[in-house]
Amino acid sequence: MDRGSRQSPWGRLEPGRGAAAVGVGAALALALGLALASLIGLLGQTRALQNGAYVVAYGLLLPLGALLVVRALRLEPPAQPADAALSVAGALVAALALMRLATLAGIEGSAVSVFGVLAGLAIAAGAVALTEGRCAPPRRLHRLGAGGRAATFAALGIVTILLFVPDEVGPVGVAGALLAGGAAWRLGRESGGRSVGRRLGLAIDLGLVLLAASLVIDVTGYWGSDFAVSTWSGVGPDQLGPIAQIHQHFYLGPVGDVLAGRTLLVDTNSVYGIANAYVLAGWFQIVPFGYGTFGLFGSLASTVMIVSGWGVMRLAGVGRVIAAIALLLGVMLTVLAPITSPSLFLNVGGFRFGPPLLLLVLAVWVSGREGAVARSAPVLTCFGFFALWSLEALVYCGCAMIALIAADAVATRALRTGMIEVLRGLGATLGAFVAAHLLFAMLTLLVSGELPDWGRYAALFGEWASILEQTFGAPVESFSRAWLVGGLYLASGLGAMLLLLRVGRAGDRLARRRAYAIAGASGIGASFLSYFIAHSSDLFLPYVVFPALIVSALWLALALRGLPATWRGATGAVAAFGAALVLAGSLAETERRLPRTALAHLVPGGPSLEEDLRRMWSSPRIDRRAPAAQELIETHIPGEEAIVLVEPDLGQEALIRTDRANGLPIAYPWQDEVVLEDSLPPVIEAVEGLEPGARVLLQEPPEPGAQPSAALLFEQVFGNVPAGERLGPLTAAAEEEIRRRFELKVVARGPDGLYVAELRPRG
Repeated sequence: MDRGSRQSPWGRLEPGRGAAAVGVGAALALALGLALASLIGLLGQTRALQNGAYVVAYGLLLPLGALLVVRALRLEPPAQPADAALSVAGALVAALALMRLATLAGIEGSAVSVFGVLAGLAIAAGAVALTEGRCAPPRRLHRLGAGGRAATFAALGIVTILLFVPDEVGPVGVAGALLAGGAAWRLGRESGGRSVGRRLGLAIDLGLVLLAASLVIDVTGYWGSDFAVSTWSGVGPDQLGPIAQIHQHFYLGPVGDVLAGRTLLVDTNSVYGIANAYVLAGWFQIVPFGYGTFGLFGSLASTVMIVSGWGVMRLAGVGRVIAAIALLLGVMLTVLAPITSPSLFLNVGGFRFGPPLLLLVLAVWVSGREGAVARSAPVLTCFGFFALWSLEALVYCGCAMIALIAADAVATRALRTGMIEVLRGLGATLGAFVAAHLLFAMLTLLVSGELPDWGRYAALFGEWASILEQTFGAPVESFSRAWLVGGLYLASGLGAMLLLLRVGRAGDRLARRRAYAIAGASGIGASFLSYFIAHSSDLFLPYVVFPALIVSALWLALALRGLPATWRGATGAVAAFGAALVLAGSLAETERRLPRTALAHLVPGGPSLEEDLRRMWSSPRIDRRAPAAQELIETHIPGEEAIVLVEPDLGQEALIRTDRANGLPIAYPWQDEVVLEDSLPPVIEAVEGLEPGARVLLQEPPEPGAQPSAALLFEQVFGNVPAGERLGPLTAAAEEEIRRRFELKVVARGPDGLYVAELRPRG
């Protein structure tokens, strides 16, 4: 290696040398990650340890691996960085395999954890020693030649994936995946396929996007006993409707307040976000306010997320075949196969996870030009908007911005200039955040006469985070697939850095787009794993792995373009094997939910699209008592608001069906009452302002031994409503204050203890 190449290790590299260096760096990061994960298992998994490991993995191990990549690029022959990479990677896979076998054999978990700590530290030390040239890889690896190294790489990749295969994939699925990998090996050795004309290509793109949309959009809803619930969920059809309804009320309650003229962070609150509630309110200015149209919005939001991923891949030069496979696998894995549909539960769909992918589309498009991407006007404007969307969107988009800022810094190819770029990027991002909040504050002040109280939102979010920790904060499963996904993001982040070192700021437009797409998608994917930490079960993992498919497609397209034939075949084999396993593991659940999609309704002989759309538009009742509650309100409570103090979800459904807001400042009881010191005083103040003659919908206590409704039972399990009662603490306190101040005269009665009472002066 000459002097110039020593000074600029990011310059023109030997074939495969850069990839080998990334392998060494990734092996170091992953080996330390293995030691860290095993140490957590040894100490006892807690939420604090899991969060700490997450931060260390992407805040410390990734930079360490990056430094090792640069160091490995300086190695001179015959050090053979490719052999070094295969050596440490092989040791890492062997350690994982032994741990997996020990787990299957029933060996005590602490013993396996001790082995994992020692193995991880030993492999990390070996990676550093190989990189520093203090020891040499086995000579047998050098004798393998390019083809042997490629085959070894493919074998290690396939074994790694096999170690994390879920139980749903049987021997037949594995055998089919091996056949797919073998076929891809042969196809990958050949050159790319034929190109098509621009018009035909655009038509194919549009067709694939429409196909994905028709698979994502659920037009059946969750009414009736024919709901195709997942076999993984353990939830029956009679329970799914109320559970979905509860989740939707966290959105629809605050949105109903906004539609009634109340202002978020002044008159009402929303734990799932602020700007997104205003967007939903705008949606309900176009369509009827109800559950069906809300589910349609969820489908459209997930469609936007999926299509954004398609846009990232195509802008970065991924071929249509690879992009289409990743797109359809993404639909299957994140929409059709999970335990519940993101069309019904917006907190696990595109409404939550779509914003950073929209940001990434803009960033990849902007990266085609020279200059800093993170400081471009379109990217900063998009980030500013989503900084108000929700706290989760702020975290995810913030991580995307950090990845883009890091990419901008690395692209400068100089330490001092790169550090200056980091400071400028962080300053611009902070400026966009502040500007967005100042604009929102001014608009809120203009509309309501008061400034938004973000402290109430932070308190509400923090309290609900604690509740979720107690409910879902179980230890991560042994050999969770999250470790495999997280490892992919670590390795991809290192590779993105190498690409940016080679491309720089003035490189080829497509090469820059590809490098920024990989960096951004890796950062977004890593941030999505924070949701998994809060819901530490592999059942929740499919919702957050779409970036992993994008990253895999980007690297596969790059490998097929720039690697020798043997390496193209090996890379294609690993990718095809993994894709086939995803298909095998998702197919059964996909078939169950497929009849509910818009595509199934468009196929001749399928369900009636017109009938299901009409049903979705009118939102059939969820609770059998809702029509009676609706009639009591419409007949006996005049005005645009109604004071409703009954079972939380029954009352919320009645308000939605009558298109009214609660006459008391209660967006949704279960949401608001977790921070009573904030929510109760305004309710008491509102009760004090009631005049005689006002009417309220109330409900008698249940009969002793009566079976509660499915929704009420769910709330009682969470401790929100005491067993044998109907009301939580907030609505119970409101009713108690009303009874203290007024006499109640019954005006009308309905089923299950429902009645309307008129307030009369005492005495």
